[in-house]
Amino acid sequence: MVIGLLPLAFSDPKWFPFCMAIIFGLISSTLIAFFVVPGLYLQLTSNKTVGQEE
Repeated sequence: MVIGLLPLAFSDPKWFPFCMAIIFGLISSTLIAFFVVPGLYLQLTSNKTVGQEE
């Protein structure tokens, strides 16, 4: 998706801000999903091993 927006972003100056907003939104949401969400999960759960019953 990001690579597909690059030709549109550089083809016409009026599309550049719109495409950059979409590209950086996709990149930032991907990084949040990969790093922040698992980190918060580890911080908010108790110190149990995976599969351990309560």
